[in-house]
Amino acid sequence: MIEDYFEFLKKVASSEPSVKKFRLIREFIGVKKGFIRFVIELRDDSELHVFEYIDSSMHKIDYSYHWQDKEKRLITRWDISLRRHRLK
Repeated sequence: MIEDYFEFLKKVASSEPSVKKFRLIREFIGVKKGFIRFVIELRDDSELHVFEYIDSSMHKIDYSYHWQDKEKRLITRWDISLRRHRLK
């Protein structure tokens, strides 16, 4: 299940027309948990850094999405700490 989800993410990220380059940084698939980290370079030379850590029931334990421009300046970031803060 984890493997299928990660394959889906990689396929979507690498086949999206706005993506210029897909780079897998690291991937681990265990029996109960797994994580994936990759970077996609977009046509405008900005980058989206993706990290997801999930369990076998497909619950996101941790995640972060970091979008930066071609000069490496932060455009926006989404992560689980922001979500947890809003839930409190």
